[in-house]
Amino acid sequence: MTQFLEGLKVGDRVITTGGIYGQVTKLGGESVQLQIADKLRIEVAKASIGGYQGQAPVVEPSNE
Repeated sequence: MTQFLEGLKVGDRVITTGGIYGQVTKLGGESVQLQIADKLRIEVAKASIGGYQGQAPVVEPSNE
């Protein structure tokens, strides 16, 4: 998951773990700004990004 989050870039279309779809417009240290509608942007914790839209959620590999 950490590798996935570090690879995020502006323009990526993602979904949060809370089910919010958006496009990355700005990256911060611990947060990401998402555009979720025309002229509507929100800032969410980077850790809440669950994966790319249309793909299976990114899951931490098990260490077992």
